[in-house]
Amino acid sequence: MENISSGDQLYHDQQLISQSAVAEMDESPEKDSYLADDPELERKVVNAEPFSNPFKHPIKAGIWLVGRLFGLVSLVLFLAIISAIPIINFIALGYFLEVEGNIIRTGKIRRGLPLVTLVPRIASIVMGVWIFLLPIRLIADMAYDAALINPTGSSVLFLSRLNFVLSILVCVHLCFALARGGSLSCFFRPIKNVRWLLNRIKEKDYWTTASSKIREVTSHLKIKYYFLLGLKGFLGAALWLFPPTFLLVIADKSKPGSVLITFIGGILLAIALAYVPFLQAKLAAENRFSAIFELRSIRKLFLKAPIAWTLAILVTYLLSLPLYLFKTIMLPRDAVWFITIIFVISIYPTRVISGWAYSRAIRKEKIAWFGYRWGSRLLITVILVPYVFILFFTPWIVAHGRVGLFEHHIFLLPMPF
Repeated sequence: MENISSGDQLYHDQQLISQSAVAEMDESPEKDSYLADDPELERKVVNAEPFSNPFKHPIKAGIWLVGRLFGLVSLVLFLAIISAIPIINFIALGYFLEVEGNIIRTGKIRRGLPLVTLVPRIASIVMGVWIFLLPIRLIADMAYDAALINPTGSSVLFLSRLNFVLSILVCVHLCFALARGGSLSCFFRPIKNVRWLLNRIKEKDYWTTASSKIREVTSHLKIKYYFLLGLKGFLGAALWLFPPTFLLVIADKSKPGSVLITFIGGILLAIALAYVPFLQAKLAAENRFSAIFELRSIRKLFLKAPIAWTLAILVTYLLSLPLYLFKTIMLPRDAVWFITIIFVISIYPTRVISGWAYSRAIRKEKIAWFGYRWGSRLLITVILVPYVFILFFTPWIVAHGRVGLFEHHIFLLPMPF
């Protein structure tokens, strides 16, 4: 990494970089403009409710903790499900990048959970819909079994009619529950749903209110934004990681020069792995694809927070290695999402700590002492060389063989296949 002779010049350059990044984000068409137009919506889906003093308000603090725990569990399950679906998993990668971007832009780790207050509502909707569809499925199964035993029996006709009527009632109930916002309580208070509908009809604002409630849930998901951000992050990381990985894959021990090719590929891959976490973080913070190639800026930032960056690299690759063990066998498609939960739990902290390290660097005014800088370089080398050495042998243990080297799940798609 590069030395800078003047700390003042470095600070000036970095301030220009930071100001440029902020301007770029402000001009981005994907900015949360819908939140700026609706302060109440911003309060609901972005600003987390503050934690109450457990000694003064124990019940309120307990409710807050239960709510956040439910939010975290729902978020992990949500990310695991979409990570296991091809193409859709770009949204999951985009979300991980947004975690970094939020922390870098705000300097606050708590902003590394951008959907934690919204995903529980989605989980409530899924749970409520599943619970009320369950009786319909059970009656349909009973009707099918009755038809196998006695196709012309009266029980078959009765169960079929009952299933038809129940399906209509459940469909109407679910529509009302979703129109009210889709909270879990909405699914279990049908009478209140009817009263709400009558009030809306009386006030002649049903469609306005229902669309507003649904908008609270859908608008902040920003599916297009997360997908495009994930696609940019994937392509950018692939351009850095695939060429040196290709050198490792094509090396043939039976041909002369294979050792040299492997050595060159390993060195280049180690260098790429030292920068990719923070190049992706820069891309996420500024939402510019060209940011993934601004290596000089990353090298300057390292000089201001070398210890934090070293810690981020250590955590990233320590959590990355065990995930290769889950690729030793080909899993059934139905079981992939369960393993993906482990991938999400392992990858999430790496994004948080990378964003934290990057945030510290852009907010420091002076370069670090040269002992910290060179000591960090040495430690990073000690971390990455064994990591690449271990990666070289992964084709012999993962189910996909040499192709598994290209997956780089910690930076690319967070899935075990």
